Amino acid sequence: MDWKLKSESPPAAGKSPAGRAPHGGPPPALSPRDVGQQLRVSKDTVLDWIRSGALQAIDVRRPCSSRARYRITWDALESFKRARQNGREDTGANCESPGRRKGRPAPMTEYF
Repeated sequence: MDWKLKSESPPAAGKSPAGRAPHGGPPPALSPRDVGQQLRVSKDTVLDWIRSGALQAIDVRRPCSSRARYRITWDALESFKRARQNGREDTGANCESPGRRKGRPAPMTEYF
């Protein structure tokens, strides 16, 4: 048998391969992983920003799916960056973790 890989057919007019814009430009929208790589945070942090409303995203899940799939437009990312630089948005990055309060010693039981 002759084992040849099938060559990919060219994309239809107006569509682009692998989510890229026509003519090799940047993708029209970014995944949470892509945004995380740009901002040097984890994908989970980006998803938290989306769920809290700090970062605008589009849910592109299929009708039969229950799992959300988000895409972030370039405009939404730029406005999020501007808001973070101006300090208007609370992104949760500087929040203290719930736990023991500082300045108050932990309860201690004396046995002697």
